[in-house]
Amino acid sequence: MVAKQKEKINPENLAPRLKAKYNDEVIPEMMKEFKFSNKLMVPKILKTTINVGLGEALASSNVIQIVTRDLQLITGQKPIERKAKKSIANFKLREEQVIGLSVTLRSNNMWFFLDRLLNIALLE
Repeated sequence: MVAKQKEKINPENLAPRLKAKYNDEVIPEMMKEFKFSNKLMVPKILKTTINVGLGEALASSNVIQIVTRDLQLITGQKPIERKAKKSIANFKLREEQVIGLSVTLRSNNMWFFLDRLLNIALLE
């Protein structure tokens, strides 16, 4: 007899709850309210961008690594470093110096992040 293996749960196979709710409840409601004739006319959420400004990074380089790690834990993706385009002497800012971090989420990662953000962080 062959022992049955437990099927592993793969996050890619799970459908986001918020996306299902958007498709089942929000789209029909918006079609009624705005009198759209087709559900493709309803606006969609295509991407979510999370940005962090690092004003403190000008004084301490350790801040960049700490915020990068935190942002990576929150979103599940490595953030992109945003650099200054030009020098500003009054702010002690030099060209090509890291002044921020950003992450762009699309597809299922975006829906999972928005679900957690709305239900855990903003409602409590």
